[in-house]
Amino acid sequence: SDYLQVLGNLSVESMDFAGSVLHTFVFSTGAILFYYLFYKSRAVPKAMPLWGLITVSFVIIGTLSKILGYGVPFFVYLVLLYVHFEFFIGIWILVKGVNKEFLAKE
Repeated sequence: SDYLQVLGNLSVESMDFAGSVLHTFVFSTGAILFYYLFYKSRAVPKAMPLWGLITVSFVIIGTLSKILGYGVPFFVYLVLLYVHFEFFIGIWILVKGVNKEFLAKE
């Protein structure tokens, strides 16, 4: 019974680490590349990808500190900064679209 309890605790903790922390790290590294490409292509106004790069860099720093074992008590606030950006750029692209010059390059 004790063996199964330890095994269950280990599986729940590893699921939390792999499913949350490592997923956030991989997502953040991909987001940095995505917003850099948004910045270079000028598909949206330059301020928006810069906002995304700044906020996702906070998220990746917080995630790296969690991977290294340091607790970041304000990690939720860092993620909330990023969530506002995701909501804003999503609405922007749906309503305004991307720059017509960007579409003409294709």
